[in-house]
Amino acid sequence: GYMRTLFDEFASHYDETMLEKLGYRGHDHVRVMAERVLPRLTPPWRILDLGCGTGLVGEAFKDLAAGGRLDGIDIAPRMIEAARARGIYDDLVVGDLETVLAEPGPGYDLILSADTMIYIGDLMPTFRGVANRLVPGGFYIFACERKDGEGWEQTPSNRFRHSEAYIRAEAAMAGLAFDGIMACSLRTEASQPVPGWAVALRKPAD
Repeated sequence: GYMRTLFDEFASHYDETMLEKLGYRGHDHVRVMAERVLPRLTPPWRILDLGCGTGLVGEAFKDLAAGGRLDGIDIAPRMIEAARARGIYDDLVVGDLETVLAEPGPGYDLILSADTMIYIGDLMPTFRGVANRLVPGGFYIFACERKDGEGWEQTPSNRFRHSEAYIRAEAAMAGLAFDGIMACSLRTEASQPVPGWAVALRKPAD
């Protein structure tokens, strides 16, 4: 409930605050990683946008969804309204992504998230849900805050950082192959760049 209220209140000025004031570029880094690892960059792809927010990731990938589909999940109804206003999504669902991913539903070639994993500590439920919804050979590409060493931790701003070692280990346990990682800067915070990862995982083909 707290997260839903927080992002509902943020929805009307999310893009301006993130892009112009904080220099947010998570969606761009996810696209760069996609261009490195995807076997083709031509449509159609069936794409699911986790924590779609106002649709920044959807805009970055709508070319690949042409002729396929582009769906989104977000916990905040007003974020969903802003994403719907872009006119690029086929279906948008209000809900908790871990719950929605665990349920039966359509399969996807590509699942994305840019500014979402920073609000989740234990990534295993998400990874298992992603594995549930990816078709064999499908990809999960996401951005998260970077932690050195092992494990994950909560930050002073109540977000979460994840280490490469942790991501690799949890992905393997969820049945996802590790396809690539790229260091990047997600945004600025107190005028300092926030270190991040762009990560590519893949569901092995049968």
